[in-house]
Amino acid sequence: MVTVFTKDFDAHFGAEGEGLTYTLVPNHFDDQSGFMFETYGDEKAFVRDQTPDRIWTLVDADGATVVAQGWRFVDRFGYFITREPCREEDKGAEFFYSD
Repeated sequence: MVTVFTKDFDAHFGAEGEGLTYTLVPNHFDDQSGFMFETYGDEKAFVRDQTPDRIWTLVDADGATVVAQGWRFVDRFGYFITREPCREEDKGAEFFYSD
């Protein structure tokens, strides 16, 4: 059984050179999307081609917006990809997300 715990997304995820735990891969399909990839089309196919431990899903979790590790389908808004794989201590974590 995995214990779910919440962390702050902005304290752990960021752009190249910010020195955070996870470096986000920019969305090269759409300059306006920043780091988030869509749930359909070429962007979805690109995400599916990534190593599973580098995929993170932005989801609605009982009214809270969180980023959870792995490929999720239900209640998803979009996907993030990181250059680093998910650390063992972050498996099962949900990262609180606010835009």
